[in-house]
Amino acid sequence: FAAVLFITPRLLGVRLVGERMAWGAMALWNLGVISLVAVAYLPSLAADGAHALLGLPIPGLLLLAMLNVNAAFWRTLLASGERVPYVSIWFFGLGLLAFMGAYALGAAAQAGAYFINLDATAVALVDGFVERMIATYWVLGIALGTLFYVVPRATLNALSSGGMAFLSWLLWAGLSGISGLAALADPSVPFFVTTLGHVGTMLLVAPVFLAVATLATTMRGSWTEAFVPGTLGFALVAIAFLLVTALLQAIGALRSVQMLVHGTEWATGATMFASLGAATFAFFAFAEHAAPRVFRRDWRGSLLTDAQLWLTFAGVMLTGVALVAAGVVHGSLMRDGAPPEVVSGTLQWFRLVAAGGLGMVALGGVCGVLTLFLIYTTARRAEYVLDDAVAAAGH
Repeated sequence: FAAVLFITPRLLGVRLVGERMAWGAMALWNLGVISLVAVAYLPSLAADGAHALLGLPIPGLLLLAMLNVNAAFWRTLLASGERVPYVSIWFFGLGLLAFMGAYALGAAAQAGAYFINLDATAVALVDGFVERMIATYWVLGIALGTLFYVVPRATLNALSSGGMAFLSWLLWAGLSGISGLAALADPSVPFFVTTLGHVGTMLLVAPVFLAVATLATTMRGSWTEAFVPGTLGFALVAIAFLLVTALLQAIGALRSVQMLVHGTEWATGATMFASLGAATFAFFAFAEHAAPRVFRRDWRGSLLTDAQLWLTFAGVMLTGVALVAAGVVHGSLMRDGAPPEVVSGTLQWFRLVAAGGLGMVALGGVCGVLTLFLIYTTARRAEYVLDDAVAAAGH
């Protein structure tokens, strides 16, 4: 949300419309998230059903927050009068609508299960579809939109190919919806529907490769900066994780792989590469680019920036690789008929490695928060010098 609300008015050249609405959206969102965490960590309430009852109003808070962010975004877009806005706006617009729609569908299914005893299988299918929609349209889409904004500005280069970028948006918009059908794995769903979903998941490699190629060629002349912790360094790691995520999802959609890793830790590992890898590093790049401008500070990075990059990178790699490997081992042991205690004992080591990786990611996040604090408190205030010719022209 921060990336969308920061980038949108700057790309459209107008002030954010409904700024108070956007602030209200952030307050509602944070309240909703805090409430989710509080309810989840009150297991004593689950005994008498109060756990579920307390959780019912929370989706309403989150949906209202999404509605307010959508309103601020679309009102700003309409106020700008742009007929063909920059490609990031296309990613943001569809991502915001899809996120709100998917979450509303999931909330409706949960409410149906609580109030009218909706069939558990139907709720599970809806939950799987919603999870897939949020992963592709929101996590992947907003990350791509952010990178298409940050990379050209950090390199001072124009986007290498607007046509390729827009084609990646078209393919992503269509294939993301189709890939959601892969989550409808149940005998009640026709086989061709699920197969179509798996094909869409495999074909999602195409828009990701187009986006990565466009971003990589935009970095021309700036590759030395890309290998140094900072905006471009974070962006480069995000691009690498985008490729890994697309390939893992495509491999996981193959029939033979599905039979081996279905219901194992494989899917969680792929999710870690997408959310903690591609999306998180894209937003790290955005924060490194935006924070000095928001705070009006001159910032050149610090050792904390190095620690943020390497701790998070190592943590994501450990977590993702451990869980993907655990999925393969889990599937192999189950196929070979290994006893449950052997399966559990073997997987425990992989889970311990994954837990250690998550701890490293958390430390990287702490370094990011401390970096923001240092930018605001210690960095020199930026001085803007007006060119004499511009001043003489009265601008």
